[in-house]
Amino acid sequence: MKFDLQGLRQPLQDDIDGESAGWTTLYIVSSSLLYLFVRG
Repeated sequence: MKFDLQGLRQPLQDDIDGESAGWTTLYIVSSSLLYLFVRG
């Protein structure tokens, strides 16, 4: 499975900005890394 982080972030960027966007990006990246880690 290929992660399209830009595709995931774009809709969120339209709704929020500033500090919230930073936390959302961090959450998405962390979730992706955790998923890859669990998958091995």
